[in-house]
Amino acid sequence: MLSFRPALMTDFQRITTIYNQAIQHGNITADLVPKTPQQRISVLGSHVDNDHYPLLVLVDDHEVIGYGYLSTYNIRPGYQQTAEVSYYLDMAYRGQGLGTKILRKLLAIAQDQAFDNLVATTFSVNAASNHLLLKHNFTLWGELPNIARNQHGDLLSQQLYGLYLK
Repeated sequence: MLSFRPALMTDFQRITTIYNQAIQHGNITADLVPKTPQQRISVLGSHVDNDHYPLLVLVDDHEVIGYGYLSTYNIRPGYQQTAEVSYYLDMAYRGQGLGTKILRKLLAIAQDQAFDNLVATTFSVNAASNHLLLKHNFTLWGELPNIARNQHGDLLSQQLYGLYLK
């Protein structure tokens, strides 16, 4: 049975495993080496018990199979009406519509939190994530060509997607 719940500190081992899969894939994140749970806590720990910028886990039969979160887009006060959306899914569960479930949940929370808009960044080669964002009415707002390299040395272009919520 699939369900969402706020992430707990005890979930960070599994969250880290899922994130490290994205690193190993090579075209999902700009991180190049696997992370430890302590490193992921230092990045995401402020999202635990945070209603405005929550970290949620998707659970299937008591196992965390994915997670997503809202975060500050930019720390300057003029950007506080904008949140960034991020989501990760265990590789074994991809292609089953679960990314849609995570994104829809985060969209509902963003609307409840009265954000004006959401942004998401992907690499242009991440067809699955790009398709997911477009399917949920995000539009491509811009691209930074050849701005990153994956662990194989391939150049990657970053795309910025946005969604107006108002």
